[in-house]
Amino acid sequence: MTDRVDIAIIGAGLSGLLSAIALSDSDYGPGQRVTLIDAGPLYRAASDGRATTLTPSALRMLSRLGVDCPAVTPIHGMRVGEGEADTPWQFELPSRSDAPLAMVVENAALRAALLSRLSDTSVEIIERTGLDALEIDGDARLSLSDGRVLKAALVVAADGRKSAIRRMAGLSVTRSDFRQHALVTTVIHAEPHEGIALQRFQRVGAIASLPLATTKAGHRSQIVWSDRETAIAAACALPEAALVSLIDERLWGALEITGLDASVQSYPLIDQRSEALSAERVALVGDAARAVHPLAGQGFNLAIRDIAALSETVREAAQTGQDIGTAGLIGYARWRRVDEMLLAAVTQSLSAAPRRGPLSLLGHARRLAFATVDAVPALHPLIRQEAAGEMGERPPLLL
Repeated sequence: MTDRVDIAIIGAGLSGLLSAIALSDSDYGPGQRVTLIDAGPLYRAASDGRATTLTPSALRMLSRLGVDCPAVTPIHGMRVGEGEADTPWQFELPSRSDAPLAMVVENAALRAALLSRLSDTSVEIIERTGLDALEIDGDARLSLSDGRVLKAALVVAADGRKSAIRRMAGLSVTRSDFRQHALVTTVIHAEPHEGIALQRFQRVGAIASLPLATTKAGHRSQIVWSDRETAIAAACALPEAALVSLIDERLWGALEITGLDASVQSYPLIDQRSEALSAERVALVGDAARAVHPLAGQGFNLAIRDIAALSETVREAAQTGQDIGTAGLIGYARWRRVDEMLLAAVTQSLSAAPRRGPLSLLGHARRLAFATVDAVPALHPLIRQEAAGEMGERPPLLL
């Protein structure tokens, strides 16, 4: 038996959950019949100890879609630099008193909020079921591992950087290895963070702290440290006290870190992008579309902007009686490409400083940029707007 739906979403990570909520919403989205498919259980044990930075525009979108995001911690300012604490190669970026630069939420809490909102929608959920095949024959035909067949006008690939849908749609990827790994953990510190995010650039990569909510354990911040694979492996092998001391030193001793509040995770960093953001009746969102360096903290914000743009193009197609799987994809790639290309260029240039050759000038250019921003406060509003996701053409969900 073949069932027919408007939109089939593959993958129930953060991007898939938000896609289902947005595309089924009839107030701000296109109000389509959506089926969400995932190979694992939807309500799985929280194992992701990471946190996500959400821009003000992303928070507005979540609010409009009825997602109640609890326990968010505001970022009131940033301290960015390179070298020792007293070098001129750094700047501080305060937020306006009435608006934080961004908010930080732990991924487990964000997922719980999305699942809570999803339970109030009409989205059909198919869990513990894989996808065996995708065929495009008029509609998109999806053969599921339990023997069911779905026909959909549009398929949304939200199944991560190793996306099976992207491969089945015939889309290739370009990939480059940063030759870096990221260490992620949560630390406890004696000094309050006061809503200030820290980021210290190194010869390769950077180390950053994101403010988290204070708990009974004490003041907390998430640490994201990117460096050569060997350096991260060595750091992960250290006893807790030695690792805590090293992280505190790398962050200028500003926090007086006393311990860990989460396990230490590490994963490889790559730059990857699909040759296109859509194919026939298929749209890619989030990590299925691209993977970027975590330096800018914009990974999930890019996914949010993908979903906002796709929701708008599908809504316009549906309102005018057009095929959402064809007309609904017109303009989607154009809307998204400039944004992701600019961010990728920035993170690639900041993440590495080669020792020799013309590109060795990147480190000097970065230091000069820091000193310039510190010396010219008039630049702060522009940087604040870019960091907050307020630049460029934006879909209505983000306004």
